[in-house]
Amino acid sequence: CRWATPTEQAFNQKIRNTYGKSGIGRYANGDYKATISKGGKSWLLGRFKTLEEAIEIRELAELELYGHIKS
Repeated sequence: CRWATPTEQAFNQKIRNTYGKSGIGRYANGDYKATISKGGKSWLLGRFKTLEEAIEIRELAELELYGHIKS
């Protein structure tokens, strides 16, 4: 564990892109992440190497949590 400068911290933060699908973002290293939220709570569904994997997991979580896939 070590302290990082504000510049290092900014670089390490996720990039907030949605790629046409809410809940899909990208980390600075190029990995994708999928998140979902409901009722003020958020869950990280995982970290993925491809956009397709992240979207697939997000859509499965939407079906389970919301009962349908959001558009």
